[in-house]
Amino acid sequence: MTTCRALPFVTFLGLLLVLGAGACGSSPDPATEEASSGGEAESAPVAVSAWTLACSEPIDTLRQVPEAARFLQLLEPARMVQTLAEMQGGTVFVPTDAALEALPAAIAQDPAALRNFLAGHFTMGTVSTALLLEAGTVEMFDQQRTTLPVVTSRGAATVGPAHVIRPDLRCDGVTVHLVDSVLPVGAFDPTESPNPFQVNLWRMPAE
Repeated sequence: MTTCRALPFVTFLGLLLVLGAGACGSSPDPATEEASSGGEAESAPVAVSAWTLACSEPIDTLRQVPEAARFLQLLEPARMVQTLAEMQGGTVFVPTDAALEALPAAIAQDPAALRNFLAGHFTMGTVSTALLLEAGTVEMFDQQRTTLPVVTSRGAATVGPAHVIRPDLRCDGVTVHLVDSVLPVGAFDPTESPNPFQVNLWRMPAE
Protein backbone atom coordinates (compact mmCIF):
# COMPACT_ATOMS: atom_id res chain seq x y z
CA MET A 1 0.00 0.00 0.00
CA THR A 2 2.85 2.38 0.83
CA THR A 3 4.42 1.74 -2.59
CA CYS A 4 1.12 2.43 -4.38
CA ARG A 5 0.78 5.80 -2.63
CA ALA A 6 4.39 6.82 -3.46
CA LEU A 7 4.13 6.21 -7.19
CA PRO A 8 1.79 9.13 -8.00
CA PHE A 9 4.08 11.50 -6.05
CA VAL A 10 7.20 10.29 -7.84
CA THR A 11 5.47 10.50 -11.19
CA PHE A 12 4.23 14.01 -10.45
CA LEU A 13 7.70 15.11 -9.34
CA GLY A 14 9.23 13.67 -12.48
CA LEU A 15 6.68 15.47 -14.61
CA LEU A 16 7.54 18.77 -12.91
CA LEU A 17 11.24 18.20 -13.57
CA VAL A 18 10.59 17.46 -17.24
CA LEU A 19 8.41 20.53 -17.65
CA GLY A 20 10.94 22.69 -15.83
CA ALA A 21 13.78 21.51 -18.04
CA GLY A 22 11.68 22.14 -21.12
CA ALA A 23 10.88 25.68 -20.01
CA CYS A 24 14.55 26.42 -19.30
CA GLY A 25 15.57 24.98 -22.62
CA SER A 26 13.12 27.16 -24.49
CA SER A 27 14.34 30.42 -22.92
CA PRO A 28 16.38 32.45 -25.43
CA ASP A 29 19.99 33.25 -24.57
CA PRO A 30 20.20 37.05 -24.15
CA ALA A 31 23.71 37.05 -25.61
CA THR A 32 22.51 35.11 -28.65
CA GLU A 33 19.55 37.44 -29.08
CA GLU A 34 21.80 40.50 -28.86
CA ALA A 35 24.31 39.08 -31.35
CA SER A 36 21.49 38.18 -33.71
CA SER A 37 20.01 41.68 -33.51
CA GLY A 38 23.42 43.24 -34.10
CA GLY A 39 24.04 41.05 -37.11
CA GLU A 40 20.70 42.04 -38.62
CA ALA A 41 21.48 45.75 -38.09
CA GLU A 42 24.91 45.38 -39.69
CA SER A 43 23.45 43.64 -42.73
CA ALA A 44 20.51 46.02 -43.19
CA PRO A 45 20.63 47.96 -46.47
CA VAL A 46 22.06 51.46 -46.35
CA ALA A 47 19.59 54.19 -47.29
CA VAL A 48 20.80 55.61 -50.62
CA SER A 49 18.96 58.55 -52.16
CA ALA A 50 19.25 60.52 -55.37
CA TRP A 51 20.09 64.20 -55.56
CA THR A 52 17.01 66.37 -56.00
CA LEU A 53 18.80 69.44 -57.32
CA ALA A 54 20.85 70.28 -60.37
CA CYS A 55 24.40 71.55 -60.03
CA SER A 56 26.43 74.03 -61.99
CA GLU A 57 28.72 75.54 -59.34
CA PRO A 58 29.51 73.08 -56.49
CA ILE A 59 29.86 75.58 -53.63
CA ASP A 60 26.50 77.26 -54.28
CA THR A 61 24.83 73.89 -54.72
CA LEU A 62 26.27 72.38 -51.53
CA ARG A 63 25.01 75.40 -49.59
CA GLN A 64 21.54 74.02 -50.33
CA VAL A 65 22.43 70.65 -48.75
CA PRO A 66 21.95 70.81 -44.94
CA GLU A 67 24.11 67.73 -44.35
CA ALA A 68 27.08 69.44 -46.03
CA ALA A 69 27.14 72.57 -43.86
CA ARG A 70 30.08 71.52 -41.70
CA PHE A 71 32.16 70.46 -44.71
CA LEU A 72 31.69 73.89 -46.29
CA GLN A 73 32.69 75.58 -43.03
CA LEU A 74 35.93 73.58 -42.92
CA LEU A 75 36.87 74.64 -46.44
CA GLU A 76 37.35 78.24 -45.29
CA PRO A 77 40.22 77.90 -42.77
CA ALA A 78 41.86 75.37 -45.11
CA ARG A 79 41.60 77.93 -47.93
CA MET A 80 39.87 75.46 -50.24
CA VAL A 81 36.67 77.32 -51.11
CA GLN A 82 38.17 78.69 -54.28
CA THR A 83 39.88 75.36 -54.96
CA LEU A 84 36.54 73.57 -55.12
CA ALA A 85 34.77 76.42 -56.90
CA GLU A 86 37.35 76.50 -59.70
CA MET A 87 38.16 72.79 -59.90
CA GLN A 88 38.02 71.20 -63.32
CA GLY A 89 38.15 67.44 -63.57
CA GLY A 90 37.87 66.37 -59.92
CA THR A 91 35.66 64.33 -57.61
CA VAL A 92 34.92 65.13 -53.97
CA PHE A 93 33.51 62.86 -51.27
CA VAL A 94 31.61 65.11 -48.86
CA PRO A 95 31.14 63.67 -45.34
CA THR A 96 27.88 64.55 -43.64
CA ASP A 97 27.81 66.79 -40.57
CA ALA A 98 27.24 63.70 -38.42
CA ALA A 99 30.28 61.99 -39.94
CA LEU A 100 32.48 65.04 -39.32
CA GLU A 101 31.85 64.80 -35.59
CA ALA A 102 34.67 62.22 -35.70
CA LEU A 103 37.17 64.86 -36.88
CA PRO A 104 39.78 65.38 -34.12
CA ALA A 105 39.93 68.92 -32.76
CA ALA A 106 43.71 68.97 -33.29
CA ILE A 107 43.16 68.66 -37.05
CA ALA A 108 40.22 71.05 -37.20
CA GLN A 109 42.29 73.74 -35.44
CA ASP A 110 45.40 73.34 -37.61
CA PRO A 111 44.78 74.83 -41.08
CA ALA A 112 47.61 72.86 -42.75
CA ALA A 113 46.53 69.54 -41.23
CA LEU A 114 42.90 70.36 -42.00
CA ARG A 115 43.76 71.04 -45.64
CA ASN A 116 45.52 67.68 -45.85
CA PHE A 117 42.48 65.99 -44.29
CA LEU A 118 40.13 67.62 -46.77
CA ALA A 119 42.46 66.87 -49.69
CA GLY A 120 42.08 63.23 -48.66
CA HIS A 121 38.43 63.50 -49.77
CA PHE A 122 39.30 64.59 -53.34
CA THR A 123 40.46 62.51 -56.28
CA MET A 124 41.32 63.13 -59.91
CA GLY A 125 38.70 62.97 -62.66
CA THR A 126 34.92 63.35 -62.57
CA VAL A 127 34.31 59.80 -61.41
CA SER A 128 30.89 58.18 -61.02
CA THR A 129 30.20 55.37 -58.54
CA ALA A 130 29.95 52.95 -61.45
CA LEU A 131 33.48 53.84 -62.57
CA LEU A 132 34.76 53.70 -58.98
CA LEU A 133 33.36 50.20 -58.55
CA GLU A 134 34.79 49.13 -61.88
CA ALA A 135 38.25 50.35 -60.84
CA GLY A 136 38.02 48.76 -57.38
CA THR A 137 40.29 51.37 -55.75
CA VAL A 138 40.66 55.14 -55.68
CA GLU A 139 43.71 57.28 -54.91
CA MET A 140 43.08 60.39 -52.86
CA PHE A 141 44.92 63.75 -52.87
CA ASP A 142 46.21 63.80 -49.29
CA GLN A 143 49.96 64.05 -48.73
CA GLN A 144 50.41 60.26 -48.58
CA ARG A 145 48.18 59.63 -51.62
CA THR A 146 46.05 57.20 -49.67
CA THR A 147 44.51 54.45 -51.81
CA LEU A 148 41.11 53.16 -50.68
CA PRO A 149 39.18 50.07 -51.76
CA VAL A 150 35.83 50.55 -53.49
CA VAL A 151 33.27 47.77 -53.11
CA THR A 152 29.53 47.30 -52.72
CA SER A 153 28.34 46.77 -49.14
CA ARG A 154 24.77 46.65 -47.82
CA GLY A 155 23.42 47.86 -51.15
CA ALA A 156 25.68 50.91 -51.45
CA ALA A 157 29.06 51.70 -52.95
CA THR A 158 31.68 52.08 -50.23
CA VAL A 159 34.94 54.00 -50.37
CA GLY A 160 37.09 52.72 -47.53
CA PRO A 161 34.72 52.72 -44.53
CA ALA A 162 32.29 55.26 -46.03
CA HIS A 163 29.02 54.40 -47.75
CA VAL A 164 28.08 56.66 -50.64
CA ILE A 165 24.59 57.65 -49.53
CA ARG A 166 23.92 60.22 -52.26
CA PRO A 167 25.97 59.50 -55.38
CA ASP A 168 26.85 61.18 -58.63
CA LEU A 169 26.00 64.87 -58.40
CA ARG A 170 27.50 66.21 -61.62
CA CYS A 171 28.58 69.83 -61.48
CA ASP A 172 30.66 71.84 -63.96
CA GLY A 173 34.04 70.15 -63.72
CA VAL A 174 33.33 68.29 -60.46
CA THR A 175 31.44 65.19 -59.34
CA VAL A 176 30.13 65.18 -55.76
CA HIS A 177 29.32 62.13 -53.62
CA LEU A 178 27.78 62.50 -50.14
CA VAL A 179 29.24 59.89 -47.74
CA ASP A 180 28.33 58.76 -44.22
CA SER A 181 31.85 58.59 -42.80
CA VAL A 182 35.11 60.50 -43.03
CA LEU A 183 37.78 58.86 -45.15
CA PRO A 184 41.03 57.62 -43.59
CA VAL A 185 43.89 59.97 -44.38
CA GLY A 186 47.61 59.21 -44.17
CA ALA A 187 49.92 60.78 -41.60
CA PHE A 188 50.68 64.43 -42.28
CA ASP A 189 54.22 65.84 -42.17
CA PRO A 190 54.21 69.66 -42.41
CA THR A 191 57.95 69.66 -43.22
CA GLU A 192 57.62 67.48 -46.32
CA SER A 193 58.27 69.15 -49.67
CA PRO A 194 55.63 68.76 -52.38
CA ASN A 195 56.25 66.35 -55.24
CA PRO A 196 56.53 68.45 -58.44
CA PHE A 197 55.17 65.54 -60.48
CA GLN A 198 51.95 65.20 -58.51
CA VAL A 199 48.86 67.25 -57.78
CA ASN A 200 49.71 68.69 -54.36
CA LEU A 201 46.23 69.64 -53.28
CA TRP A 202 47.22 69.02 -49.65
CA ARG A 203 49.73 71.89 -49.69
CA MET A 204 48.60 75.17 -48.22
CA PRO A 205 48.97 77.85 -50.93
CA ALA A 206 51.23 80.81 -50.38
CA GLU A 207 49.45 83.94 -49.22
